[in-house]
Amino acid sequence: MFVESEGERPSHKRVSQAAESGASVMATACPFCVVNFEDGVKTVGVDIKVRDVAEIIAGLVGNGGA
Repeated sequence: MFVESEGERPSHKRVSQAAESGASVMATACPFCVVNFEDGVKTVGVDIKVRDVAEIIAGLVGNGGA
C-alpha cells in the first residue's frame, strides 16, 4: 500500500485518464484512494472533484434524491 515505485504514480495516471475521458468527478469507496486521487488532481493540474461514494449518496439522500 505504501510502496514507492519509479515512474508515474498510479493515482496520477488514473487522474490523467479521468481527465482525458472528460470526467468531472472521480468516485471511490476507499479513503486511501481519495487522498491519493486528491494529490493527483493537484499534481496533474486538472479540474476534477474527488468524492467518496458514501459522500455522494449522503448528498442525494439529503436533497430528497433530486
